[in-house]
Amino acid sequence: MIPWKRLATDSIEKQTILHRYFELREEFKRLGLTEDDLSAPTIYSHKMWNLKSIIQSNFNSLLKKINDYGFDVSSKDLEEYINPKLLEINHLTPLNDVN
Repeated sequence: MIPWKRLATDSIEKQTILHRYFELREEFKRLGLTEDDLSAPTIYSHKMWNLKSIIQSNFNSLLKKINDYGFDVSSKDLEEYINPKLLEINHLTPLNDVN
């Protein structure tokens, strides 16, 4: 495993991102949103904004931590590492699509 990914894997920030993303998906579902709605939601709850803010803050904190350890990691690199895990959560929390 690439060393910076090991650091990210064991981080509280990554765990927080995944946990809060799961909560965000549950909020989408509670609001009756579909996958298509997510590109331009017509409903924004306070909880959605709060969770999005927590996720972004932890992402930025994790990126800073990785780079503070001397790794040269871009936000795109970190996104490419985290996105497959978010997609797993998407499969665990399907939205209210009519398909």
